[in-house]
Amino acid sequence: HMATPGSVGRWVGPRHLLVHRGFRRLMKRQATMRQHGRLLTLLRYAWASPCSLVGVLLAAPILLLGGRAHLHAGVLEVALPGKRRTRLDLGAITLGHVVLGGSEHTLCQLRAHEQEHVRQYERWGVVFFLAYPASSLIQLLRGRHPYWLNHFEVQARALCEQRRADLTQKPPKPKAPQ
Repeated sequence: HMATPGSVGRWVGPRHLLVHRGFRRLMKRQATMRQHGRLLTLLRYAWASPCSLVGVLLAAPILLLGGRAHLHAGVLEVALPGKRRTRLDLGAITLGHVVLGGSEHTLCQLRAHEQEHVRQYERWGVVFFLAYPASSLIQLLRGRHPYWLNHFEVQARALCEQRRADLTQKPPKPKAPQ
């Protein structure tokens, strides 16, 4: 048996050294994965940044008029001034990592749906500015509703519902021993 540094008075066999080395490799791999995760997040923000810039430019006058802004899950949410829902509260629109909403209540109600649009911007980047209206135009030319049947809206609703179902699904109960 061999003694390892820091193991005063304790003898460790070769198996323990392998476990120790395996643990160190695992920790190194996890650190590398965290670095890759941060890099991917940075790339997603950069890819969507031209769209986010448009969102910030549209948010500026809302904020100057007394609107409220806060960050939620890396997304800037901006609500029109006023505490209650009004006739002007038409919902929300996502532009990159910026969501503009008619009220704070609306932003809260539509958050999961708008987060799906954020993910769409992260995938499509500035091309989303063309793809979204093109999808609406296609639906309109087919005689269908341009908003409700827009591919990106259908996808956002479906993914939002799937996430909601995943969160509410209870884990299966373990079977009793027989």
